[in-house]
Amino acid sequence: MAKIACVIVTYNRKQLLGEALESALNQEAAPETIFVIDNASTDGTEGYINQRFDFDNQRLHYVRCAQNLGGSAGFATGMRLALQTDCDWISISDDDALFEPGYFKAMRAGIADHPQQQVFSGSVLLPDGTHDMMHRELITNPATLTVKPVSEATYVQDFMYDIFSFVGVLMSRQVVEDIGLPEQDYFIRFDDFEYAVRALKYGRFMNLSAAKVLHKTTYMRASIAPWKEYYVMRNRIAVLIA
Repeated sequence: MAKIACVIVTYNRKQLLGEALESALNQEAAPETIFVIDNASTDGTEGYINQRFDFDNQRLHYVRCAQNLGGSAGFATGMRLALQTDCDWISISDDDALFEPGYFKAMRAGIADHPQQQVFSGSVLLPDGTHDMMHRELITNPATLTVKPVSEATYVQDFMYDIFSFVGVLMSRQVVEDIGLPEQDYFIRFDDFEYAVRALKYGRFMNLSAAKVLHKTTYMRASIAPWKEYYVMRNRIAVLIA
């Protein structure tokens, strides 16, 4: 059976992180290894999860970064550690994403049923039950990297798409080794887009309808904070001129 290392990046959301960890650990076909990468949280995350979870075993690992270098560096750190294990696949997700029951069972079934596929994902649901459309997108103009979300109706079945977010994505070890780690200097926003563009060279991505992630967020793209919009624009320009 394929071995999965799960990377969860967190910053100042200890209770959500606790829920995310519970959702991963309680899976029927749970990951063999889980890495929690803490971007120097100041809300007592370290004490909270060390009290709640057993980090003395070989399955669960907590890594506290010396400073907050952003989500991109957090994911790069976790994926680098995952590559030091004997894992075949690396799961990537944020601390506000809860794996629904059966998520990793569906992922393992996808791996077995589609041996040539290198990247899988699950459907991302909002608390109201609708799909969080920004996480699975199609490229409409390769020259400008213009995208559109996959339609709601498409989610009733497995489908192929072009751009993922770092919420509920499973990548083969081979692809990660081939394309390298996320750009650590991107800090936040568009880091996952850039990484998806790199990964797309090895084939489109498959979303599995049986694998679902509950995204406990109130963020809407239309209400993005100005400081985050800066990183979106800066990182997008960097991708386009690369």
